Amino acid sequence: LAQINLCVGDISANTKHIISYIEKARANSVDLIVFPELAVTGYPPEDLLLRSGFIKQVELHIDELCKLLPASLVVLFGAPSASSDTLFNSAYCIHKNKIAHLYHKQSLPNYGVFDENRYFTAGDKTLVFEHQGRRIGVLICEDAWVGDPLQRTCQLNADLIISLNASPFQSGKFQQRLDLYRNHSLEHSIELLYVNAVGGQDELVFDGGSFLMNTNGSIVQQLPFFEDCQVLHTRPCD
Repeated sequence: LAQINLCVGDISANTKHIISYIEKARANSVDLIVFPELAVTGYPPEDLLLRSGFIKQVELHIDELCKLLPASLVVLFGAPSASSDTLFNSAYCIHKNKIAHLYHKQSLPNYGVFDENRYFTAGDKTLVFEHQGRRIGVLICEDAWVGDPLQRTCQLNADLIISLNASPFQSGKFQQRLDLYRNHSLEHSIELLYVNAVGGQDELVFDGGSFLMNTNGSIVQQLPFFEDCQVLHTRPCD
């Protein structure tokens, strides 16, 4: 789990930050590392997404990541992805120096501080991939709150769901996250990995608190709040 502090719009610095954590992971023989939602651009990039040059820079830096990453390491991170004139809020899975899987966020929040419908098109496909003998499903933030994307992922026999998030702090929000994910884990008997961003962007503050939850709804491992950090999970969920 790589819970990192991102700077909105600074694609180059964010990519370097991602690479630095990947180097730490490689040094510790990690086989999969997960970063937050829109890690390459920071959250929320807002009208920067309307600039074609900005999206081109995202694509160039993702190409750079593909070339630089160790072939054995699976890297999962968030970034915009473009197809023709359509833009998605996506999760990239890089393995063996190429984009092995691409998931598009299905539930786009459009309330409070969120304005994703203005920029993104909702995805309509579920992603479950196999790695190290596990069937891993991928969600992005709001996908876990509305229920349907998670339900469809479980129907494809995922035994671990990884959720990439850029969820701002507000009073009582962490307990809401725990309650929601605990209900999911108990209902579907599934392990859940929640990875959040940290840091501040204008009036938004991202509090981290990333965690791994087992099938009994218990927290197996949790990262601190408001701290840019990484944790190596080496023991089974029990």
